[in-house]
Order: sequence, then C-alpha cells, then structure tokens
Amino acid sequence: QYFVKYATDVQWLDWASHRTPFDTLFAAAAPLTDAAALLAWWFAKFATSHSEEALLIVQQNGGRLNPHAALSVAVHLGKSENRPDAKSLGRWVALLAQEDDPSVSDRLSSLLALSRWPDDRVVALHLFDRLIERVRVIHPSFGLTPDHLVRFSSNDLVGDEYWLKHAWTNFFRPHLNELAIELTTILEHHIAKAHRFQRTVGQAGTEYDPQSFGRTAIDDDPQNGLGSPFDLLIDGLRDCVRSITDSDPESIGAVLDRFESSEVPLLRRMALFGWTIRTDVSSDDKIRHLLSSELLFSFPVRREVFRLLEGVIPEASIMVAPLIRAVRDGPTQEESINPTIDCQLVVDLLAQMSEAPEALDALEEYQREHPGPGPSEHLGYDRWISHAGFITTFPISIEDLLKTRSVEELEGVVADTLSNPETAPWD
Repeated sequence: QYFVKYATDVQWLDWASHRTPFDTLFAAAAPLTDAAALLAWWFAKFATSHSEEALLIVQQNGGRLNPHAALSVAVHLGKSENRPDAKSLGRWVALLAQEDDPSVSDRLSSLLALSRWPDDRVVALHLFDRLIERVRVIHPSFGLTPDHLVRFSSNDLVGDEYWLKHAWTNFFRPHLNELAIELTTILEHHIAKAHRFQRTVGQAGTEYDPQSFGRTAIDDDPQNGLGSPFDLLIDGLRDCVRSITDSDPESIGAVLDRFESSEVPLLRRMALFGWTIRTDVSSDDKIRHLLSSELLFSFPVRREVFRLLEGVIPEASIMVAPLIRAVRDGPTQEESINPTIDCQLVVDLLAQMSEAPEALDALEEYQREHPGPGPSEHLGYDRWISHAGFITTFPISIEDLLKTRSVEELEGVVADTLSNPETAPWD
C-alpha cells in the first residue's frame, strides 16, 4: 500500500516490472494475491497517464494481461477525468478486446458508451465489432433422436446489452449519415456468421434459422415481443438501411441486391424491408421487383411481403393486375409448403390487396374453387400473441410440419421456447 501510494513517477514501472508479484499481472490464468491486485490498480493509472510506457511493459512481458489487471485498466480508461487521447485509447482497446473475461467485456461496453464524436469514431467501430460477437452455449436437447442429444444457442452477445444499446442510441444512430455504410458491413457480417454457425450445428437452413423465426417483423412491431440481445443487430442493420435509403439512394440498390442474394433469411427479409421504404422507385416498380425476386411466396419473408403490399397497392397501377394473377396462380411446386398453408396464403395475399377491386373478384373466385377458411384475422402474421393467449394463423398437422422442418430445427425452436418463456414465439 505504501509503494502504490508514493511511487507515482513513471520510472517505477520499469523497476517494478522485474519483481514479484508485479510479474503475475501478465500471467493469464494465475489468480492475483492482494498485493498483486493493488499493483494492478497502480499499473492501470499509468495506462492513462503514460500510455506508451505502460504498453511497452505489457509487450516485454508477453503481450497479454491477467484478467484482473485488464479489468483495472478498462476501469481507468472509462473514467472521464482519466480518459486518454483517441490514439492511446485505441491501442489499449486493441489489447483489451482480446480478453474473453465477461467483466472486461462489460467494462469495454461502458467505455464504448462514452465514445466521443468524432475523435473516437474508428475506435468505437472496432470495439462495437468485437462486442457484438455472439457467445456460443451448449444445452441438453430433448433427445428426440439418439444422434442429437445437445443443441447450441448464440443469442447472447460478448458485450453488455444495456451499454451496447446506449452506445447505439447516443453515439452511432445520431451519426448514421456518416457511419451507415461501415456499420452495415459489420452488422451484415455478424448476422451471416450467426446463421452460418446455426447451419454448422444442424439447426438452420436457407429457409429457416432461430434468429429469423423469433423475429416477427423487421420493422418495429408489437408482435416482436421483448426480444433478445441479438435483436440489437437486426435493429441496427434496419436503422442503417433506413439511413442509406434517405441519404444515399444511389447506394441502397447495391446493398439490397447483396442482401437479397444471400442464403441468410434475415438478410433477405431486410432486403424486402428496404424495398418497402424506398422513395426513389415507384410502387409499380416495387411490385415488378417483388415478382422478379421470387419472394412473393417465400415463407421467411412473409411479413415483409404483406408490409410491402400494404404500401404499394393504393398507389400502383399497371402492375396490380400482373400481381393479382401471380397470387391467384399460387406458389410453384418448389415454393409450396403444404396445401393448407398455400391456400391460406393465397387468400390472405388477395385480402391484403382488397383496395384493388380486381383483387376482391379474384378472392371470391378462388374461394369458390378452394373452399376453406376465409382471410386470417391478422393478415401477414403466421402467429399472433395477445392477452388472450397464442393464436397460430396457419394450422398445420404434425406430419406436414415434419416434412418442412428437420427434427434438429424443431428441437431448437422448442428448446428456445422453454428456456425463454417470456419471449417465446410458441405457446
């Protein structure tokens, strides 16, 4: 205690670095003694006041910090009165971001929330990219098949959700005019990486993944529920698409084309959301694109299809008739899910276009040829949660369900439901 109180000159750093217990500050797995913990706090002060000298000591001792020492440095960096310049901050962030310790990640999250514009722009992007990595967790499955006794989830993020949202609201979103393109690249990468991981462990495919299934709509929607930390990525990418659409309409087309050609369901949904909010193309052109994209009957993007039709039908003209014919013809064999679902989807799509008289005529004709339920109460939703309970919009038998989803995918859905009942999409 005497040493750390009075050894305030930076020259003491080199002296201490050759002695025990200071050397334990660079032993990754070693628990720190009380004396070493005091030295970690003492060392952290130099990280802000004499950044390069402190970094040199780290380099000379193997280039890594003990988690406790890393946490002490992160705490000091987050103190506004000690905050170093952007260059020094960036060098420490590059070092600390290597740590897997949750306490360090939490402190880095709060540090991100304190980012200053424009000085910390580059550092903040790097730190955000690191903190929105997913934490992979393995759980026991329901054992429906002997080959799959465990399941994997990756909804939680490395960073603290509260501080990440704070940083998005107060630092990133106000400057999306300048950051949207870079952030789009970062967020697109992480969403695709999450999907690729789910496919690697057999819990997703091109038409399904848990993150997409758990998200009712890309846009703000009460049916999205409380959500999960992963929704931060979806909301962030949606905000970027909005910003690029408003401020750089010449660039948004290429972005949406990239999303639409992806095998990731969430990115294809994001593409259709982007087409819905575009102001640089006409309603007829939006319908023309919907028909050419082959997304009209795509199960993962259903909510976004209905959202697009809601906006274009009142203003479209020459493309309304071709759209009604395409809907009336129904899905192709490749697009078909199940006869019951196919018929209900056609009925609901025609009902969604009810402002066009031709759509009502087509609906009456179709229902005469295909007797069955009328339009769903909640058009465009495959499920609906209210105070009265859960309603499935598209009834389907167990046999038909097993034809469209693998056992592994279904296990993931059921497991997520039971582990997160407050946000579960199923009853």
